[in-house]
Amino acid sequence: MSIVQVCHGELHTLSTGYALSVFNLIPTIGVDRKILAYGGLILKNKIYKIDDVTIKEFRDSKVILRSMLSRKRIMEILISKKTNNKFNKEIANNKDSLFILEGPWHYYTLKKNGVKNIIYHAHNVEYLLRSNDPFQEYVKELERQVVTEAIHIFAITEEDKESFIRIYNIDEKKISLSPTTFKEPKKKWVLNTNKEIIFLASIYKANIDSAGFIIELARKMPEYKFHIIGSVCYKLKSLHPPPNVNLHYVVSEEKKEELYLRSSIALNPMFSGAGMSTKLMEYISYGIPVISTEFGRRGWFKDLNIVIAETLDEYQTKIRELSNNPELLETISKAEIDFSKKFSIEENQANNLSVLYRYL
Repeated sequence: MSIVQVCHGELHTLSTGYALSVFNLIPTIGVDRKILAYGGLILKNKIYKIDDVTIKEFRDSKVILRSMLSRKRIMEILISKKTNNKFNKEIANNKDSLFILEGPWHYYTLKKNGVKNIIYHAHNVEYLLRSNDPFQEYVKELERQVVTEAIHIFAITEEDKESFIRIYNIDEKKISLSPTTFKEPKKKWVLNTNKEIIFLASIYKANIDSAGFIIELARKMPEYKFHIIGSVCYKLKSLHPPPNVNLHYVVSEEKKEELYLRSSIALNPMFSGAGMSTKLMEYISYGIPVISTEFGRRGWFKDLNIVIAETLDEYQTKIRELSNNPELLETISKAEIDFSKKFSIEENQANNLSVLYRYL
């Protein structure tokens, strides 16, 4: 039996935390697996391979257009209700495989096309991310069905696991922990004090709020240059960022690494959300000194010794203090790299694969 992962969004650049979490869940060599992606910023249908993994991406221009025009986060809602014939046919042709659902959004499509064996890879507790959202109750019911009917659940954090048990009354025996892990980058951050600051985020409300916070911060610190990377940028034009904010949108891995290595500080001003802060994991794997809120350090990172700030004034103070203290920057960088080594991608992939083998 082969393994089929079903997700949304473009994967080929592997430039987002979500894409890397999908791709790195299990070994990429020596396993009969494919990834099917539908929805999100997929601009054309394409088939390609990375290592031994076949990836098929399915474009839906109507979903892209409606998502871009809407003021609300509706892309996932749209793809949960309707998918195109090509994608449906691909699902039906593989219905006897072991499916890994990467988020709840394609659950109804899988059920409609006869899929019975579903593992749920929960990147967040989606219901908790939808506070004050008109679709919150819809998402709660969808997520309830997914976690109830899935034969196994991979949760990214202990907090998410506890939330699934508390909200949906799920048996903890069918949930295992699987933190997002990254391959160790070949290049590491090298000390610089060039007053360039970086923030990475996808298009979630919590990230949009954080990016808005950074834009306000940038207005108060015109002598610094702020780089914002990721799909969150599509929601920031209306905030009229000042000239010292560069919106890079989704970039290649090479471009992202270039921006990481030339920045002196990375920011993680998260005030809400669920799941694991993949941006923080990526920052510390490079050793970029991080300033974060306490909430942003939740879960796996609660013992990580980084700089904490909560308000605009505190962020201004901490950024200036760090920029003028090369010795402290280097100390933080070394501590981050040492901490990141606790998250072995090989060990995590082997553990996840051993779970899947129970159902193959």
